[in-house]
Amino acid sequence: MIVLLVILRLAARVLLCLLLADLLAGGVHWLEDSYGQVDWPLVGSTVIAPNLLHHAEPRAFLVNSWWRSADYQVIVAALAVGGAALLGWFTWELAVVLGVAANANEVHRWSHRTRAENGRLISLLQDCGLVQDRAHHGRHHGGDRNTHYCTVTPWLNPMLERVHVWRAAEWLIARVTGATPRLDPVVVARRARAGGGH
Repeated sequence: MIVLLVILRLAARVLLCLLLADLLAGGVHWLEDSYGQVDWPLVGSTVIAPNLLHHAEPRAFLVNSWWRSADYQVIVAALAVGGAALLGWFTWELAVVLGVAANANEVHRWSHRTRAENGRLISLLQDCGLVQDRAHHGRHHGGDRNTHYCTVTPWLNPMLERVHVWRAAEWLIARVTGATPRLDPVVVARRARAGGGH
């Protein structure tokens, strides 16, 4: 009985780490999509421009290597691990959160690949609902492209959308700074074609 409790407690901690990593990566994704500008120094041409291309051509980023898709995330995660270790704050839970967050773009890529491209293991993970599949992630690429920012699991997005987390954050940012989220260029073009403008 004690062993079962230890296993359940460990599983709950791993699950919490997974959700925290998904939320962290989703928050960065939301910032990129809502406020990112291609003229920003350092990340404008290397992060924001490829992200905009991805929204226009969702499979375009599949040609990237793992490193090209995760370079900034891995560097930030390594710096965070190093800082935490220096401060005596390093834990295995932090390593799991940062490891999953650093690989969120790889899981994101899986949701744009076919089952044949993903192979049996990844397809099984998607079928079991442990990681996002194409249908779930497709909600981000539909409509105004302003929902379903978390790309690792299928669990957080429904909850975050139900309580309007991203709209509340945008409202707060607008109240404090006056900055409003930008519309995705694909959405702007679609509205222009339909005669709706912005």
